[in-house]
Amino acid sequence: MAAIKIKAETTCNQWANRCQEVEAYLEPLHHENATLRDEREEWTQFVTQLQKDHDALVAEVAARKTDVTEASLHISNLRTQVEEEQKAKQVLNDNLQQEISKRHALQAEYDVHVKENQWKDDEMRKLREKLSKTTLPSKPPVAICGVGLVLGSIEQEEGSVKDARAGWIVIQSILQGSPAEDCNALQQHDHIRKVEGNVVDGHDVEAVFKKIRGLQNTDVTLEIGRGSGDEKVFSVTLTRKPHTSQPPRFS
Repeated sequence: MAAIKIKAETTCNQWANRCQEVEAYLEPLHHENATLRDEREEWTQFVTQLQKDHDALVAEVAARKTDVTEASLHISNLRTQVEEEQKAKQVLNDNLQQEISKRHALQAEYDVHVKENQWKDDEMRKLREKLSKTTLPSKPPVAICGVGLVLGSIEQEEGSVKDARAGWIVIQSILQGSPAEDCNALQQHDHIRKVEGNVVDGHDVEAVFKKIRGLQNTDVTLEIGRGSGDEKVFSVTLTRKPHTSQPPRFS
């Protein structure tokens, strides 16, 4: 038993020594493997960066190609524009030469006409005197007149309930002997809704007055509303005529 025990211990020692030798052999291999792993990581990062740089260069080249294409198109457009301008300039030069030729021909014709029809000094003087004594008939003045309406507007009183009629143009009075009186259709407080089809609510009274006035013997059409809510709406056409200012029919 002692011999077996000694042999077993010897075998264990041999295997222990063998394991130590293997570990001693593997230790530099592990270290070398770690070094190779670090180098592989560095190379991987280097390749990744190279790929990014390559992609950036490809993108930049594509952008440059686009710029070159746009520049080529711009140059082509400029060349076309220059050619068109040169053609237009040539046309203008041709037209100018034609006009110069026509002017020379007209000048030559005029010179011949003057030589053939030269007036004497006394005849020219008599003609000037005759023209100076001639008076042109004056143009008759254009009569601008209205239809005899005195207008006003309904104002919104401060602090009061909102009046739906605020801004209405209404008839305050009608002049006697005027077209507005002769039509027998208008009354005081009638609401002038439209002048020649144009709404005048909210307009300045003077502006509406000018719309109604016009050339003598021309017509103006008014749309009239009667009642506090324009219950009755009708149109009346009046002929503008001059008339003497008489007291209003009502005030």
